[in-house]
Amino acid sequence: MPHSSGRGSVEPLAALAAVFALGLGLTVYAGTLHDTRPTDDRQVAQTVLASLQRDAAVLGTLEPARLRRAEPPANWSANVTLVTGDGRWVHGEVPPPRARRASEQVAVRRAPGRVVPGRLEVAVWR
Repeated sequence: MPHSSGRGSVEPLAALAAVFALGLGLTVYAGTLHDTRPTDDRQVAQTVLASLQRDAAVLGTLEPARLRRAEPPANWSANVTLVTGDGRWVHGEVPPPRARRASEQVAVRRAPGRVVPGRLEVAVWR
């Protein structure tokens, strides 16, 4: 039987550590690359809409007075419009035509015990 010189072999634990380090490095690189790519305007509009629904809603119904809580990301401007059959509320500047928009049907609290359907629209731009 030929005797092996041992060249080219690696301990299993060292090989696992090398594979782990390589995987960790690729994960960090991919995460950093993802964070530095340009933000899609539609994603920003959808994110502001979701944030507003979470912050301005009480027990799942939106209160028009809380529309002022809309906060766009830094260096962005936003317009929030809520329309129901009996009213319209607008917060923010008039959006330019190039603004990205997101909208959704919501339940709007008009008075204690009175909830009506409405449409919430968010426009964002730089």
